[in-house]
Amino acid sequence: MLRPWILLVSAPLLAGACNDQPPLLAPETTVLEGVNLHLSVSLFRGLSDELVVRLAAPDSTVIPSSVLADSVLVVNGHETWAAALTETLPRLPGYAVFFVNEGPPWPVGSIVDVFVTVRDGTHRRLLEAPRQEIMIVW
Repeated sequence: MLRPWILLVSAPLLAGACNDQPPLLAPETTVLEGVNLHLSVSLFRGLSDELVVRLAAPDSTVIPSSVLADSVLVVNGHETWAAALTETLPRLPGYAVFFVNEGPPWPVGSIVDVFVTVRDGTHRRLLEAPRQEIMIVW
């Protein structure tokens, strides 16, 4: 489901994503529920197309269950792709992993900018993983 706020952030993202430098409109790190969080993203095409979002706490702090990555916006030049994220794996100390099983439509080797909304019970933050390559996996 496309959320209305994604449309609000997509216009400035498109304007900055058309050059060779990442737009860096959002940080790769934030603090929620007192935990330092770092965003990392992997995009795969192959037998299954997936987008994997990892929130990591560098000191292996347990990430509270109230902290979620709930949506993703992927920018490739003038094109965008958005999806809701789901959490299907149990959390390990220092990690929370979220997935989209039908990833963005662009070919292997495409370089994209990925924006992820993370939230807790009262706060919402936009994080960015710039210049991510869509990789192949068999």
